[in-house]
Amino acid sequence: MSTAEERRGSGRRIEDRLKEIEIDKQMVEKPSILVMVRKRELELRSDYLESQKKAEQMVAEARKKSSALKEKAERDGLEEGKVIFKAEIDRAKEEAKKIKESVDEELAEINKKGKENLKEAVKRITDAVLP
Repeated sequence: MSTAEERRGSGRRIEDRLKEIEIDKQMVEKPSILVMVRKRELELRSDYLESQKKAEQMVAEARKKSSALKEKAERDGLEEGKVIFKAEIDRAKEEAKKIKESVDEELAEINKKGKENLKEAVKRITDAVLP
């Protein structure tokens, strides 16, 4: 071989080596399928954990709102119960007042009749006891 041929041969070898180096660079720069799958898995896991965190926050907020609504309902129910209780007490007092007035009227009527009949009753008793 002549020196010119040797130079061409060694030039080809250098070119082949440069191509191999370029391919190796591309392989290093371009991740493997396994690396891409792992990366996607990590992205999905991160998305899942973020969604789970948001869901837990939503549940905690819903529980807080539910508790507040329950407390409000209990307070409102208690207040409504007090209003109804007072109304029933007032109604019962009014009914008791009417009954007392009715009894007082009957009692007055009985006393009046008793006084009217007192002389007659005393006369009958004395006639029955004394011969």
